[in-house]
Amino acid sequence: MSDRGAETQVFGALRVEPSQRLLCYEDKRAKLGMHELNLLTFLLRHRDRVVSYKQLNSHIWGLNQPDLTRRLSLTILRLRRKLIAKHIDEIQISNIGGIGYRARISTNVPSP
Repeated sequence: MSDRGAETQVFGALRVEPSQRLLCYEDKRAKLGMHELNLLTFLLRHRDRVVSYKQLNSHIWGLNQPDLTRRLSLTILRLRRKLIAKHIDEIQISNIGGIGYRARISTNVPSP
């Protein structure tokens, strides 16, 4: 579940530093909560693909309960607000109604 002890992960010009819970892009830095960090990292690893609510809930909270969709939505909302506040526009997180979420990176970052 937690990527907190993991090494730095690089997605082109984006860098995720789990030990400090930071997202870095060029000179921009966003401090993220643990769930936000795990959610973003998971979505970036699966970028350009739709990840189901069930997969996200299982990865972030280790639970397969369908009633966690609201908690997931709130975590996405907090993450989006932090990205906007830090002017990190390169990451787009889209809700694919009734299915899940998809992350896209608008920089020249190759997909996996």
